[in-house]
Amino acid sequence: MKHNVDLAALDFKQRTPLRYLYLKKNKSFEFDFFEPLQTLKILLTPATAQSFSPNLQDISGKSFLHVLAQRGAWETFEYLITLYGKDELKVNQTDYTGNTVLAVAI
Repeated sequence: MKHNVDLAALDFKQRTPLRYLYLKKNKSFEFDFFEPLQTLKILLTPATAQSFSPNLQDISGKSFLHVLAQRGAWETFEYLITLYGKDELKVNQTDYTGNTVLAVAI
């Protein structure tokens, strides 16, 4: 990346910049007109993947994978599998209320 964005930077809720791609922008609409996967593919490449952990948990114990499951972002899951491999993604990791990624998806 041209400007050396720190993909591992954390805010006060322990969220990374990529996490904000998948947060609801306007809760009054049922869907967003913004497709975050294209932006993710620009920022998270094989060259930058080592600087970001999709398993990192925020202050509520949710990982990036929990957010993707909540949004139904299955294409993003597929992209992460190509970058990290399925064994590196902790889909059985629980948040602080005991929900796994699969439980959130359902």
